[in-house]
Amino acid sequence: MIRFVKRHLNVKVFIITLFIQILIGVVTYTFISIVTPKTYLDKINQTTDALVQSAINRFSELNLAECKQRLLELVMGNNLMIKLTDDKGNEIDFGSDIQFDSDYADQNHLMKEYTEKGYTFKPKDSNKNYFMYIVGNGQRVNLFRDTLQDVIPYLAIIVVVISFVVSLLCSRFISNPVIKISQTAKNLADLKFVSLNRTGRQDEIGIIEESLCELSEHLSHALNELQNKNNELKQEVENVKRMERQQFSFFSAVSHELKTPITALKGQLLGMIHNVGGYKDHNKYLNRALAIVQDMESLVVEIMSSAKIHSDSFVPQKQEIELKRMVSDVINEYEDIAMSKEVFLQINLGEEDIYVLGDDSLLRIAISNILSNAIRYSIPETDIFVCLQMKKQYILFYIINQCENIPESEIDRMFLPFTRLEESRNRATGGSGLGLYLVKMILDMHGVQYKLYNIPKGVKFEIHFDLDHKSDSSH
Repeated sequence: MIRFVKRHLNVKVFIITLFIQILIGVVTYTFISIVTPKTYLDKINQTTDALVQSAINRFSELNLAECKQRLLELVMGNNLMIKLTDDKGNEIDFGSDIQFDSDYADQNHLMKEYTEKGYTFKPKDSNKNYFMYIVGNGQRVNLFRDTLQDVIPYLAIIVVVISFVVSLLCSRFISNPVIKISQTAKNLADLKFVSLNRTGRQDEIGIIEESLCELSEHLSHALNELQNKNNELKQEVENVKRMERQQFSFFSAVSHELKTPITALKGQLLGMIHNVGGYKDHNKYLNRALAIVQDMESLVVEIMSSAKIHSDSFVPQKQEIELKRMVSDVINEYEDIAMSKEVFLQINLGEEDIYVLGDDSLLRIAISNILSNAIRYSIPETDIFVCLQMKKQYILFYIINQCENIPESEIDRMFLPFTRLEESRNRATGGSGLGLYLVKMILDMHGVQYKLYNIPKGVKFEIHFDLDHKSDSSH
């Protein structure tokens, strides 16, 4: 129980306030029961003395019989007990039933408090002095004390109930805000930024409450900023690691791509140098060696282009491009290759000129690689469709070729460097695997949407040039 009280401020405030309230009630009752009767008795005595003194001041103008009559009126009107004697101590009867004699203490056994006071007066018809003794009646005081004792149980109940209610209110008013502030401080220590409802108090508790609210808001803001910075730093670290893995994978693939043709070229040259077997036919193997060197040159150019575009310092030189004319130029370059592969180009570029904003050389490389892949992997004696259309919300460019569908799980991998579906990586049946990787980098750099997906009996590559990239020009 003691531990519970120590750990709860509202219980301690309630108990202390309740104790103080009850103590105040007890002290107040004790003070009233002791001081009030005496004060009341003193007031009665003062009033009685004033009345008697006022009467005695006029006794010198009255005879003894008149004095007795006045004393009788005084006794009956003020509930007093009077004893009248002559100068020899003999008691004189003045006709009152409540005058007291030598046993007056027994007659007033109900009076817990009384005051006896003497007065002297001399009537005008007498030469001797008379003495008057007055005892104040304390019955009213005794009745007041008895009444106080009778109401003690009811008064105690009222005091306890009022003290309980007042203590509860004090506990809620004082301790509850402190408890809330304490909980908020604990939450702040645990970095839990729970909003604190402001009560609008103007006292010290309100100042602490407002300060904690501001501290919570500032700490929450600072922690959020720190968390964002940490997330950014973590993302940068992940990007660096990813780039390192990509670089390692890239250089490993480059090494593999160059190692095979270099080995073949070396074998052919050694065979021709030593005139081994069929290598004596130098013209035949020199042409083969030249083809290998040309493939290697093409691969090196693609590698250098990839490295250049991938570098942080590279900035595309964007300008207004007539897209229709650029696509026509690329198609003209590949017409002979398409004829040699026995595929047919079906071209539909529309009638109107279409302008976009971009790097002309980079977009040429991207479209060239897409068309080159379409020609390389098309089934002989099939059509390749190259179309350019103006839509309401974008400019559509697409190339469709008829070939075997790409496995859905491999489509996203086609944009990774040196990715080829043909696992033997024979250059006679496919390219270097850098073509779509270059396409992805170039189109991402231009911020356009693109996708590669399967269609019935073929594959479609489409690009959406946003109309925001179109130049406002009257060509």
